[in-house]
Amino acid sequence: SSQSWGQIQGWFHADGITPYSYAELPATRALAGNAVPETEIYVCNEQCPAGIWIAAQANPLPNHAGKIRGSVLIFRDITEKKTNESQLRILTNAVEQTADCIIITDSDARIQYVNPAFEATTGFTRGEALGHTPMILKSGAHDDAFYRDLWTTILSGKVYRNTIVNRKKSGEIFY
Repeated sequence: SSQSWGQIQGWFHADGITPYSYAELPATRALAGNAVPETEIYVCNEQCPAGIWIAAQANPLPNHAGKIRGSVLIFRDITEKKTNESQLRILTNAVEQTADCIIITDSDARIQYVNPAFEATTGFTRGEALGHTPMILKSGAHDDAFYRDLWTTILSGKVYRNTIVNRKKSGEIFY
C-alpha cells in the first residue's frame, strides 16, 4: 500500500527512526505542486543495509500550460557530513563534561575556547577568557624559557606534559 511505502523502502525522517509515508516523500509533494526545500533523509534498506544519509530537494515540473507533468529531484549523499557531525557531538560532550581544564587557542595564543571545568577551576568566565592569552593565568612561578619550551612543543604538534603553576581570577594559586 502507498501508506507503508516509506517503511518498506526504508526511508526515514531526520531522526533516523520515523518512516516517511508516501504522501511525505519529496517527489510526491513536488507532484502535488509543492516545492520541497532541502530535506535530510536516512535510507536503510536491502540496497543500503549500512544506511546512508541523503539531502533531497524537489520541485514540481509544469508543462507549458502550467499543469504539473513531473518533478525535479536533486539528491546529495551527506553520509560523511552526518558521521562527522555525530563524532563532533561526541567529542564536544566529552570536552564539555571532563573535569580537566581545556583551553584552545589560535596560533597567536588567543583563547578561542574554554570548557566549563576551566571556568569552575579558574574563576574566569568563558567571556572573560575568550580573545585573551593564557597569560591571564600566569602566576610568575615560571621563567620565559619555561613558556618558550611549552609553546615550541605545542606549535610543533607534540604533546606537552608538565605541571604548571597558574593563578585563578581570585589570585589563588592552582596547579
